[in-house]
Amino acid sequence: DLLAVNIPALSKVKYLHPNLGIHRPKDFEKKGAKLLAEEFGVPKREAVKAIRKAYEAYHGFRDLVQQKGAEYIDFARKSGRKILVVAGRPYHMDPEINHGIDKLIASYGVAIISEDVISSRVKKFHTGVLNQWTYHSRLYAAAHYLKDQPHMNLVQLVSFGCGVDAITTDEV
Repeated sequence: DLLAVNIPALSKVKYLHPNLGIHRPKDFEKKGAKLLAEEFGVPKREAVKAIRKAYEAYHGFRDLVQQKGAEYIDFARKSGRKILVVAGRPYHMDPEINHGIDKLIASYGVAIISEDVISSRVKKFHTGVLNQWTYHSRLYAAAHYLKDQPHMNLVQLVSFGCGVDAITTDEV
């Protein structure tokens, strides 16, 4: 919706912006298959098969992130390095926004992992704010985990004074 109101050229093309959330696989499968059938003529059976394969790939990727993160943590502990958890919204991976902050941090000899490597290690806990978004939940969980890890520190990247970022920063 934000793109549609800010980029006039989108009114000249077929611009799809359905409300699909990957956090509810069965719902996504149903809505996604319907969308693919209506917009592109993809048969339901074929769409469901593709969606299930996509979830397999997604979970495989998430598992790989956890595995690599554990390897980095083990390496850092064995070599006596500090571990820096770098947390930021997904757009911070954009090289135009990032400007090589990862390379700068790594040049100090610390191991770098993202918040999603450690956030899954935390059981549910109380926050002082409404905790309703996935990224924020991972961020709070990472901070909660780090409070008992003297060899780990957290850097939260923010690009602007967004109201929500102010709340998350305060809670972290």
